[in-house]
Amino acid sequence: HRVNDVEYFCTEDEMGVCQVCLLKGEFKGKEYTLISDVRKDRQSEIEQGVSEALLQRAQLIEGRKEIEQTLEVLASNLSSQKEQVRENF
Repeated sequence: HRVNDVEYFCTEDEMGVCQVCLLKGEFKGKEYTLISDVRKDRQSEIEQGVSEALLQRAQLIEGRKEIEQTLEVLASNLSSQKEQVRENF
């Protein structure tokens, strides 16, 4: 409703609802919680997800650095091996 504030969250339908719909309308008798509680829970989930993503990003960056260092060592080894082959033949 445009007149009523959406203060509740129907947990069955995953939808914000106003008090009128909750008590008299199509959501009557359904399970609900305060929308502010849902917001807090979802905000916590998002923050945890962001933290995990940042940790994974840092791990990927570190892994990339290790791969680049390994590639440098391999390139150096290849150069040395090529030089030894040239010297021997």
